[in-house]
Amino acid sequence: MPKYTPNLNIQLADPATDGNQTFNIETMINDPVEKLDEALGLVPVSGDVRAATTGNIVLSGAQTIDGIALAAGNRVLVKNQTAGKENGIYTVSAGAWTRTADADTTAKLAAGVSVYVEEGTANGKSRWQMANTGAVILGTTALLFEKTGGPGSATDTVIGSRTVSDATAPTGDSGTVTTLFGWLANMVKAITGGATWRTLPTMSIAAIKAVLDAATNAATANTLMKRDANGRAQVAAPAAAGDIARKDTVDGAIGAHKAEADPHGQYVKKAGDTMVGSLVVPGMEIQNSAPIMVWTETDSSNKKWYAVADGGVFSIRENTLGASVMEFQAGGDVRVKNGSMGLAATTVSDITYFVRTDGNDNNSGTANTAAGAFKTIGKAISMIPQVVNHNVAINVGAGTYTDEIFLPGRVGSGGVWFHGESNTTTICPGVHIMACGCLVEIEKFKFTRSNFHAVWLRWNSRVFVDNCTMTEATSGYCGVLVEAGTASIINCTISNKGVAIQAMSSAFIGTWNNSGTGNDESYTARDGASCITIGGTTRINGNLWTTSGGMILPDAGVINPWGDNTWNTRTAVRANRANNLSLTSGINTKVVFETENYDTLGEYDPATGRFTAQKQGLYLVSFSLRINKSVKDYLVGKVYVNGAVSTVPYQQYSNEGINHASGAIILALNAGDYVEIYVAAFGGTNTLETSVDGSYVLIRAI
Repeated sequence: MPKYTPNLNIQLADPATDGNQTFNIETMINDPVEKLDEALGLVPVSGDVRAATTGNIVLSGAQTIDGIALAAGNRVLVKNQTAGKENGIYTVSAGAWTRTADADTTAKLAAGVSVYVEEGTANGKSRWQMANTGAVILGTTALLFEKTGGPGSATDTVIGSRTVSDATAPTGDSGTVTTLFGWLANMVKAITGGATWRTLPTMSIAAIKAVLDAATNAATANTLMKRDANGRAQVAAPAAAGDIARKDTVDGAIGAHKAEADPHGQYVKKAGDTMVGSLVVPGMEIQNSAPIMVWTETDSSNKKWYAVADGGVFSIRENTLGASVMEFQAGGDVRVKNGSMGLAATTVSDITYFVRTDGNDNNSGTANTAAGAFKTIGKAISMIPQVVNHNVAINVGAGTYTDEIFLPGRVGSGGVWFHGESNTTTICPGVHIMACGCLVEIEKFKFTRSNFHAVWLRWNSRVFVDNCTMTEATSGYCGVLVEAGTASIINCTISNKGVAIQAMSSAFIGTWNNSGTGNDESYTARDGASCITIGGTTRINGNLWTTSGGMILPDAGVINPWGDNTWNTRTAVRANRANNLSLTSGINTKVVFETENYDTLGEYDPATGRFTAQKQGLYLVSFSLRINKSVKDYLVGKVYVNGAVSTVPYQQYSNEGINHASGAIILALNAGDYVEIYVAAFGGTNTLETSVDGSYVLIRAI
């Protein structure tokens, strides 16, 4: 009985059963061979090649392909021919190349081609397969090849589209591409905290790093706080109930309460038993006019009351007291041992203090460094003794400070100088100098207070305010207010105030080179005060105002009631035409008087013909206009204020020859109002004359 193979179903003879049966050539030989040939045709061409082309080549001779010098007999995958039908597997020879025996017929390519490239810069160690999808006829059909393995084979086309889910956390280190990318997406979502792995974080890693890098141990706003090498960090001075308390704040509070609750044991010693001069009680603030009881412990009947003077100092009204322990009671008591009395603190030499925004009030204040300077202006002021017989300088660095410059009750032959870095970078609310008998100067500050006077000077001997700016809008308040004292305001910019500079209560102010705009009043003087103003090359715009015996004087002063020495500080302008001016009949034409004869305050512009008043007041404006004409004619001159006609004064001549018009008017002008002269001629074309006495304008303040 015959047998058959399992795969190709080829008949086999069985000697045990078939014996010496005669063979059927068709079934026993031809049929099996045809099936084998058919089966072999279904197996793709598969084999190694030494190299693969990277571009079109000539299919003959030994040559170098993809960096490999080929020799005769080497197999080559040709895949980049311009004529795609030439692609295939070839054997290198000295002459024309031939297709390899396993890929030289259409039938052999029917099942496809898959080869491994052994060498080459671009294609080495890669696998390629024929990519044609339809029927192929060798030598006719363009053969296509695609990379299926090796370097660069994992293309989008090969891998295909994949969907990533970020819902599953990683469970290992290996898996499919989709699984690995899903785990990675899950980790990205966990790190960013976003709704999905694609949600952008609110801050980038670079932005977070910038915040971390900006962390500092200084009290810097809007930065993270870190500790320094000693484990310390600083915070700003507390302002709200929930703020962190600082050591200096706590120490100050403890000191204040200690002074109020337990001033016992405060001793001031002075050689001898004589009590003279003024007494300062250390550690205790004594209010103005508060009574203090003084008596001896051995004789309680010897009690005397003393009144505290302004600034926490009271005068001793008795030349000597006995050498015994004394008590001073004011909401608590302070003892002065053995009858020794302390005089008010006095400077012993010149001294300079420094204030910086990165300083600390626990520093000495004597070095211009973060470790040496004070942090607040008030701390530096607290170091100034009551009696100043030397020069005390307080240098304030650039930055914004929350405390004002408040200096009360300093006397002496020396002075106190507050120096800012510049009037744009050294910023504080304002100034209050009170009852100082020594010289005080404030320079190069910007004052920003908008709910009170920027600079308030009361009862001082001499205060200079130099090169400061104060431009915050402040309705009803002054830029500088001086009461019952002497002050000089120099090179300051003062804008947007109710009054730029005001003197009152017998104060005396001198000003120089100040400027500013938007003030309701520029200078005011009241209650017997005097203000010598408007010196220098720049001025504060605005009205002048006096009341209750106040007086405002120009910088030249006044010699007699008629002010004969002040003519050059009052408006006086004369100008005439320098060129002929053609006039069209019936048309108003502005007359520009190009030649200035004089202009005391620089209020006339000969380029535009415009006079602009610097001050509010009454002004006499007169003009003369003349044309040369040989026929009967007439003309009209007009005065314009702020671009509108104010009046029509004219004189008309009808005789032949010279035609002439002139006029005069008194105008009430505000500071900044401007005046121009216009002319209109009638009767034909005319020319305005250029003579000095023929066409000119005169303006005087009256």
